[in-house]
Amino acid sequence: MYVDIELTMDMGEGVAVPVSAVLPTGKHNIVFVDKGEGKLEPRFIELGRKYGDFYEVKSGLNETALSNICFASSTRPWRSKASPKPL
Repeated sequence: MYVDIELTMDMGEGVAVPVSAVLPTGKHNIVFVDKGEGKLEPRFIELGRKYGDFYEVKSGLNETALSNICFASSTRPWRSKASPKPL
């Protein structure tokens, strides 16, 4: 007999990014911020825990930059229209 359990816990507030936005290089985790006019700025971030399809961001990114994250899995970078997700 198997059971699937889902626990809901208040983990506080913080910045989280989709897993698809993170480019792991082995030493660093990088996300790209859209600076406009076709310019992308790489940001080195420190990841925390993984919550489903999102990673907690411990450092390297703030809520202002979060709305301009480009997703690494896309062949053409596009901006996230999602608002910051609380953890």
